[in-house]
Amino acid sequence: MNRKAIMGTGALALVGVLALTSCSGGGTPDADAAESRGDITLWYSNVPEEKVWAEAVMEAWNADHPDEQVSGEALPQTSDSNAAVQAAIVAGNVPCLVYNMDGAGIQQFVATGGVVNLSETFDDADEFIVDRTGEARADGYTFDDQFYAVPWKSNPDMVLYNKDVFAAAGLDPEDPGITNYTEFAAAANQLVDSGAADYALTLGTGGEYFWNWWDWYPLFIAATGGEQAVVDGEPQFGSPEGVAAGELLRTLVEDGVIPKQIPPNTWPFGEGNAGMFITGSYTVSALRDSEAVPNLGAFPVPLPDDSTEGDVWTFADAKEVSLFSNCENQATAWDFLKFSMSEENDLALLEAAWQIPLREGMADLDNEVFQEQPVVKVFAEQAERTTDVPVTPNGVAVWQAFRDNFVKAVFNQTVAVEDAFTTADEAARPLLAE
Repeated sequence: MNRKAIMGTGALALVGVLALTSCSGGGTPDADAAESRGDITLWYSNVPEEKVWAEAVMEAWNADHPDEQVSGEALPQTSDSNAAVQAAIVAGNVPCLVYNMDGAGIQQFVATGGVVNLSETFDDADEFIVDRTGEARADGYTFDDQFYAVPWKSNPDMVLYNKDVFAAAGLDPEDPGITNYTEFAAAANQLVDSGAADYALTLGTGGEYFWNWWDWYPLFIAATGGEQAVVDGEPQFGSPEGVAAGELLRTLVEDGVIPKQIPPNTWPFGEGNAGMFITGSYTVSALRDSEAVPNLGAFPVPLPDDSTEGDVWTFADAKEVSLFSNCENQATAWDFLKFSMSEENDLALLEAAWQIPLREGMADLDNEVFQEQPVVKVFAEQAERTTDVPVTPNGVAVWQAFRDNFVKAVFNQTVAVEDAFTTADEAARPLLAE
């Protein structure tokens, strides 16, 4: 199905029902499940504010659907929700809907037959997703031009900064004027050299595959004007833009303004000991009652010095919702999923969790959050220019190959950045070709 052609004409076609009904891949189409209605279960994020939102949405639905009741519980506590979902698929107890998916893991669920092809199963799926998300962003959430998950919410990576620390360092807290790598590096060194902060910023130092989504990846996306880390099946870690982003971070580690390790059980930015943090609006929410960091600002991640890009793009850090193949009442699950992403419920999510639903025009909505904390609106405006993790074969393994080499080059500094990132590309190619 050529989704772009279909969207261009406004026509939609029901191609068929997904033939993914078992956990071993393949299987026969289950038209009965796709049309069946009844009770369903779901998993929602274990973030407290999102639990409040999810329970309110379920209560509203249940009040109007006595024969199609929805119950849910929080995702199992784990550092890798993909692994938790895969374990549930294998055990045969994954719920109908999971509200905290990321793109790196989608393909493995497609390969094992674990998730429903929404584009082929529901005749309004493509239209619903594109109308809500916008075609420019929606295209990045497909696999083989099909939707296997609905883009739900975004936490676009920006440079969140402590205005008080900036002022103490002699930087303008209201208009830092930091747009390129040279300005960013100069400000980072000024924050530490002035004594205003112990660190300019901190990076995740763990070895898991996902850590580079909040440092290297937003810089790469900005430098390329919105490209993903895999383009036409080819990894881009060792591209000129990828290497330049790695060189910037390595230099800041060499300068000592980014620590190689963070003391256990500490959060330097949240404690007022770091001036900047590359993160999403969920961190603003986490600090909403903070006495240590009461004054926050945000600006887009920096661009290379020679960049000609205009508007800055960044990593969406989006979460998606998938409908799983073992669900017996998929028609109810699909209708509930759409209900949970109505304009009213999207606004409720913004106000509860200070996270940005992947709906066009969120920054223009009148709401209490933007009045209480204007910096959240800055993130909402940035959310219009985001891209995400590419949905590829062996996505987790591809990113793990990069992470292993990134640590060697940037933190351990035992190999040159270009050599390490080229090695990551070489390791990724056969994985992407499977």
